[in-house]
Amino acid sequence: MHFIPIIQSQTDFKLGDCSYLDTCHKISNCRYIHYGQIWDFTRGEPACSYLSCELPPQWINCDLMNIDFEVFGSDFGVVIADPSWTIHMNLNYSSLKDDELLSLRMDKLQREGLFLLWVTGRTIETGREFLRKWGYKVINQITWIKTSQLVRTISTGRTGHWLNHSKEHLLVATKGSVKWINRAIDSQIMISSTRETSRKPDEIYGIVDRLVGAGVRKLEIFGRQHNTRPGWLTVGNQLEGTRLVEGELIKRYSAWQSRSSPAAVGA
Repeated sequence: MHFIPIIQSQTDFKLGDCSYLDTCHKISNCRYIHYGQIWDFTRGEPACSYLSCELPPQWINCDLMNIDFEVFGSDFGVVIADPSWTIHMNLNYSSLKDDELLSLRMDKLQREGLFLLWVTGRTIETGREFLRKWGYKVINQITWIKTSQLVRTISTGRTGHWLNHSKEHLLVATKGSVKWINRAIDSQIMISSTRETSRKPDEIYGIVDRLVGAGVRKLEIFGRQHNTRPGWLTVGNQLEGTRLVEGELIKRYSAWQSRSSPAAVGA
């Protein structure tokens, strides 16, 4: 038998465990830590948000420069963005200028939560500035050390003006109160092999799940078909059509389509 902590908005880790544990009569507002058995249920509710059933993968093929970001909603616990930064090289996909990226209404996506922003070598400070303008506080960064299939650090590549880049950075930022985040679980170093151009390691999704829990709504911006996965809404212009299952999301998307010209819909 295994048990997991029941983390609620009022939980104060400094207070430690509740002496009543699962018999506490004030579990809905008690500030102490409670525990629930995995796959068990308490008072008709899942013992923890980790046990909430995840929705199937959802995605929207759209032009992010034209779609209203209010379509996506504002209750995501975590947002990942992998912008197509202009790096002054020939790429097999279109890129955005810095001012175009800054104009995107990323500030509409969360009332509170985590924002993870992939940046290139030249855009680390630019990314920090953009996150601040969108209403976030940068708290850390994850470094992806790129390896070959033989698990040797890549020392040559196509990027880098002075030195060839063998790593990438993922800025980690917060908005609002995020006391419900599970801290100090993963390392800020991620070692993983490279694949096709611009594809990021799948390990990042495991890190996110451990940070915020499986039951939290998650959004990935500038995603591709290989990024789609249960519990996530993926948006970008390289997806295969549009697939939605959430009722409210379908309503917002349909309303936006009805008030937009056909040219403004990138599906």
